[in-house]
Amino acid sequence: MIRPANDELTRWVSRVLATGTALAIGVVLVGMALTWLTGATGAGAGTSGATSGGLLTQIAAFTPASIVSLGLLLLVLTPVAVLVVALVAFIRCGEHRYVRITSLVLGLLIVGVLAAGLVSTGVGG
Repeated sequence: MIRPANDELTRWVSRVLATGTALAIGVVLVGMALTWLTGATGAGAGTSGATSGGLLTQIAAFTPASIVSLGLLLLVLTPVAVLVVALVAFIRCGEHRYVRITSLVLGLLIVGVLAAGLVSTGVGG
């Protein structure tokens, strides 16, 4: 059974979710503002990372589309961060059953994100 650290775990999970979501929304809004300020069209915003050096290269160039993509990536990675926080808490509490469950879910989520990345690159995304 989870010990009194349960309240602390809940607070940490809430903080990670709130911070990750707020950060992702903020980054997406910055990218959208840059799109509006620079007058970028849909064609420029839809440029895939595969054809122009990848997302990190685009972000370094500070293109509006890449900033929006970074925000969406942060949004996708937020649940991963939550699971990592929960996994650490369960390890510290000695909750071996929940460590196994959380590890399994985290592994499946990571595999899903990686597979989506491979599939999207394979179809030109």
